Amino acid sequence: MIRRFSADRWKVVIEICLIFAVVSSAYGFAANATDGFLRLLIPILTVSLLLSVMPQLGWLAAIGVYSYTIYLYHVFGTAGFRIVAGYFGAEQFPVFVGATMAGILVPIAIHKCLADVPIASRAFLGARRRPRTVPPPIAHSGTKKIPTTQDE
Repeated sequence: MIRRFSADRWKVVIEICLIFAVVSSAYGFAANATDGFLRLLIPILTVSLLLSVMPQLGWLAAIGVYSYTIYLYHVFGTAGFRIVAGYFGAEQFPVFVGATMAGILVPIAIHKCLADVPIASRAFLGARRRPRTVPPPIAHSGTKKIPTTQDE
């Protein structure tokens, strides 16, 4: 886990969260607030604050590489798991957890299988080939004179 803030900063963050909670309860945000601006402002500020202090998780970054493929093909994993679990009469919560996992893992498996085949990668993943790196240009011999023993 990457440490972004010192202990003093965490105290400030906690104090700000408490202030948000007090302000929101004082204006009746939780019950029946009539002021639309505060109903919009308080959640936006709270979510922004929480995102600013959220630690960076390596496993989420590793899954994030496959986010477009997960977006495209999550239906195959979730629906497939739900149908198979329906045959076995599984309850609702285990089906939800399993379908969520299948909706992430099946697209990652699809991506790994198709990523190395250029035509399939382009057609099914929308991936382009990486551009070749061009080596730096070689300096012409006339641009800079290299001193030799004969010039001295």
